[in-house]
Amino acid sequence: MDNHFLIEWLAYHYHVVTLRHVIITSDPDIEEKRWTVANITKQEKSLQHYIGRQAAFHLECLRSFKRENRSWVLLLDIDEYITVNTEVTNNEEIAIEQPNSVSKVLQQMVIPNPEYEELTTPCIPLHRKQFSARESSVDKVNHLVPPDFDALHFQTFRWRKYGYNHEVYATKWGVSCPIRRSIPNKVAIDLSRLRLIDIDRPDNSVHHYMGTEEQWFHRSSDKRGTGFRKARYEDFNSKVGVAETDAIRPWLKGFVDTMGKELASRLLSGVGSLEVLPGKVGSPIVVPIAFQQDDAYQVGDIVQANYKGDGYWFWAEISAVLSGGFYNVIYASDCSEEIATYGGRLRREGMVDADEDIGGIDFKLLQKSGNS
Repeated sequence: MDNHFLIEWLAYHYHVVTLRHVIITSDPDIEEKRWTVANITKQEKSLQHYIGRQAAFHLECLRSFKRENRSWVLLLDIDEYITVNTEVTNNEEIAIEQPNSVSKVLQQMVIPNPEYEELTTPCIPLHRKQFSARESSVDKVNHLVPPDFDALHFQTFRWRKYGYNHEVYATKWGVSCPIRRSIPNKVAIDLSRLRLIDIDRPDNSVHHYMGTEEQWFHRSSDKRGTGFRKARYEDFNSKVGVAETDAIRPWLKGFVDTMGKELASRLLSGVGSLEVLPGKVGSPIVVPIAFQQDDAYQVGDIVQANYKGDGYWFWAEISAVLSGGFYNVIYASDCSEEIATYGGRLRREGMVDADEDIGGIDFKLLQKSGNS
């Protein structure tokens, strides 16, 4: 679990959405310490036996808050920060520095709204902005930071670069496939407009931060492995970060002004610091290498790929080479891209599960003539 994000996440959302009621779940396999805060109420009903633990947890959260007559509920991870979308909201009275800025936007929404197709139900989409871990200059990072606070310890100050170029990849079979790094939207839900039995273009957006490389690899419970996480980190940083924003930064000054310097400093003590995992003191990050150099694939190689490891093989092309024997591939059948595919799920020959003659193309012949 990303406990190192939690201090800033709680302080930020306390300030912008009047966060007063929180339900948090964690992976039962995490190595980090369990919380020992005295006023935490432990849920009696276990969710560990659900295959889809997160979906089950979200459902139980909504039911619990509905029973308590809460209104707006946000379903966020602790590396995600909801903010006012300055690209569509131009209201000087709603400044992120002021308390409850995001709450004011939610309260002013008219649902249903004939001007916005998205605002037809109590479930409001929140546009997610993926931020990269590309560093900015010291002056830009320290801009608007209150005295005695280290901007490098705050996700909302250190990371400013987001967005990606809409690129296309020209495949060897003559089709140009779009390369995107968009991520699914999150939602805010107005429970006051729902009955308990019903629970089964936005003015707000969600900033999604990767954090430093050390923070990214700290998630020890990720079953996909360190090699996969390294490849994903590398891929996103190579694609994301073409735009910059400082719109979220004034929140900290507003929080300090509201809480007072002494209390704010105490509440933010240890912000961004990593918790030492048991048995991991001083241990370096070890990233497994999947293949020897003579077995590696190259960009442009035509291969057969085992889609998501499900056992079905399809023709594809290597679109990027990542660290540790991982690759990005583009599938010939629909132009979709799979990011950070393990090299063990690629091969040069064999039977495929889709027609080998897609668009009249002989992929075996194309493979022989084009591969290195």
